[in-house]
Amino acid sequence: MSIVRLFCGTLLLLGLLGSGLLASTAQQVTLIVKWSDNLDPRQDASLVQQLEEITETRLRYVRPTSGGAHLLRTQEALNSLQLRQLLSELNSLPQLDYAEEDAPVRLNLPSPAGDPSP
Repeated sequence: MSIVRLFCGTLLLLGLLGSGLLASTAQQVTLIVKWSDNLDPRQDASLVQQLEEITETRLRYVRPTSGGAHLLRTQEALNSLQLRQLLSELNSLPQLDYAEEDAPVRLNLPSPAGDPSP
């Protein structure tokens, strides 16, 4: 194998890893899900079961959020490609207003003048 082919193959692999298409680590994911018509899975457990059947993904109810949505956690570990596919499938369902990953939000606010901390 020539050094050029090896180099090109390495670049391609690194590009795929960087894009998340070949995610090397999979993990359980917490999802924020908002049902249409303010349906509440705490009142009707079949709502989560329906999502499991449609997506073929085992889900566990975690808790409600303050905005009327609910947190669900995947039972299996998902890589980034599987997560994108799951979210796409969930967001196409008419019974849901939205579904998204519960990701931490960090604010990058400027420090007050004279504050040496980063």
